[in-house]
Amino acid sequence: MYANESLSEHVGFARVFIDLINENDNRPIFSQALYNISLPESTPPGTSLLQIK
Repeated sequence: MYANESLSEHVGFARVFIDLINENDNRPIFSQALYNISLPESTPPGTSLLQIK
């Protein structure tokens, strides 16, 4: 799900919700409840933005 919530024509942010598919009957464990990232406008399409282990 993507929602562009622009604050002006030069600044914006998006909320991204990801549904995980359960493959092993264990709940996923994350080190944080929320992850925030920032990136420049010049970031090329297809760039990996965040990896969670």
